[in-house]
Amino acid sequence: MKYTLYLALLIVNCQLLIINCPAQIAPLFKALALCTNDSCRQTANKEILAKLEPALKADAQMKFSFEGVENCGVLVSDNKNLRIINWNLPSDTGETQYFGFMQVYNSRLKKYISFKLTDKSSTFAQPDRGVLTPDKWYGCLYYNIIETKAGSNKLYTLFGVDFANGLLNRKVIEVLTINSKGVPSFGGNYFQQYYPKPKKEGAGQDPGMPKAKQFQGKKTLLKTRVLLEFKAGVQVKLVYNSGIKTIEVPHLSPDNPSLVGQFQFYGPDFSTDAYKWENGKWVIYEDMDARNRK
Repeated sequence: MKYTLYLALLIVNCQLLIINCPAQIAPLFKALALCTNDSCRQTANKEILAKLEPALKADAQMKFSFEGVENCGVLVSDNKNLRIINWNLPSDTGETQYFGFMQVYNSRLKKYISFKLTDKSSTFAQPDRGVLTPDKWYGCLYYNIIETKAGSNKLYTLFGVDFANGLLNRKVIEVLTINSKGVPSFGGNYFQQYYPKPKKEGAGQDPGMPKAKQFQGKKTLLKTRVLLEFKAGVQVKLVYNSGIKTIEVPHLSPDNPSLVGQFQFYGPDFSTDAYKWENGKWVIYEDMDARNRK
């Protein structure tokens, strides 16, 4: 009898926590945005985590609403099986750290499971490689989800932005998968490339026109996530065309050839690269319009 009463009280307390938490969280995010030093930011962030983590763990049916909560990004997949909540914590040195949670629907348990995202990007020697887990995550702010399929597997392609430091920003493209146990993973062998090869002379071309290019075989799979690095303050926009399943990305290069490899000087050079979803992969076409690719 005592156990039943305890369990009932626990359920009621969890429900109240979920209902009341948005009102408690919103002022904390507002306070975080107003902080002007690391000590203030760290204190506000600890309070956010202390309130938000138990609320999301108790939120088995994703009833927690973020309506009215500012300075916090919230993304929900079209199929409602995934929700990502995350935010950034700038520092006095110009470095940025990221925090967040994911709620993933578990079809076997018929409820949402919460995962805390722990930013470990500062420890990665090659951040554009490797499959990562929520507790070992490349931190960024996600702002778009694209749902695709590879066979019967549902995949989620995420767009993110990383305000790395005062000189350099990054855009992130990576694929999120969820295994049969409902555990999410970031990254994988989902990026592939075609290389253009000129046609042979006299292959039915107008001799007065530039030689056409045809595409020749797939090459080795590339990195497990795309990191586009460029000068802070420069706008780099990723455009997704759902009709032809293509992501258009500005091609990046430095103002001066002597600065190749120094990404803090990179910006769009008025050409476009494209990532087209083909046979369960994002196939990369450099400096071309993938819409003309059958």
